Amino acid sequence: MPTNSRYQGEVRIDPPLNWAAIKKASQLPLLMHGYEVKLVIKDDEKETDEGVVSVKTCSSIIPMTEKPYAGYKVQDALQQIIDAFPDRTFSGYFEATLEDASWMCRYVISGRKVEQIFPDIHWPMP
Repeated sequence: MPTNSRYQGEVRIDPPLNWAAIKKASQLPLLMHGYEVKLVIKDDEKETDEGVVSVKTCSSIIPMTEKPYAGYKVQDALQQIIDAFPDRTFSGYFEATLEDASWMCRYVISGRKVEQIFPDIHWPMP
């Protein structure tokens, strides 16, 4: 994959990961160092008889940054997360586009696999 690709999109997780699952995911080799993809963690407060409790969940995965980056292991990182949670359903895709738009692909969740798909471009005859 070319360097300096811009990534966009989202992979949804259903049901959302709870705090124990978030901790497990953060220890996966391609997530530990904080590159490629990141978990979107929602922090809600719930009132209980004992006081206010913070409840963290994660229902999606997004690209690491909006800025262009190499992303050599985006597909592998997404696959690691899917493989780590066989009881969850994943859907959605990431789209990668080179800064000058001369190259593009999508990482699509198909069942329990992440597939890299390239567009079929047909140039008109001169």
